[in-house]
Amino acid sequence: MILLIFFFPLAIYLLLLGLLNRCRHPLLVSGVWDGIGLLFGVSGFLLFAGPAVLTAFSERWRLFWLLGRGDIPSWGFLAFLYFLLVVGGAALYLRRQRHLTAIYNTNAGLIEHIVTEICKELGTNPVRSDHFFLFQEQAAVLEVDSFPLMHHVTLYWEPADVPLRRLVETELSRRLAESVSDTGLLSSWLLTLGFVLLSFDLFGAFFLIALSYLHVFMR
Repeated sequence: MILLIFFFPLAIYLLLLGLLNRCRHPLLVSGVWDGIGLLFGVSGFLLFAGPAVLTAFSERWRLFWLLGRGDIPSWGFLAFLYFLLVVGGAALYLRRQRHLTAIYNTNAGLIEHIVTEICKELGTNPVRSDHFFLFQEQAAVLEVDSFPLMHHVTLYWEPADVPLRRLVETELSRRLAESVSDTGLLSSWLLTLGFVLLSFDLFGAFFLIALSYLHVFMR
């Protein structure tokens, strides 16, 4: 039972990630929404697998997690502490994500080239250092970080609410919509893995339902 709950959100997340990586054009997504997607993908572990590991030393808890039987021990304090840990960690993670902008199906070279052109048109002249743009007039820094295997680029802005950010990213999104991306094999692998996990979940759910009906009829 616990495996089915754990894999379902992960399967949905992988399918969505695969679809994003099949887009014809590079796609710009806010860091907060990108973070929410990741949290959803690991929510099965955070909400179910994590507590299952913490309570594995209890025989009554093991019966509940594995078979769905037995009384749940009243460990209210432990549950409350774990809840605070998960919520607090998620809040800190999303707060950091405010500084980020995720771009799918692209590469750092293209993004840096477009950002440089946009800055010239806006009349700002940032100081370049490797993958960093230093905007002295705005007292802001932009870092372009890439993950070539995933065809993914992340923009990190400091501070997060600098006015220049909206201008640059609005024009960047428009220009990316006019370019064509190379999806590669990554999207196929993500979709395949997502379908496998989802099929496992559906088969397991049908098996448990059939087993419960069989148990009722054999009484």
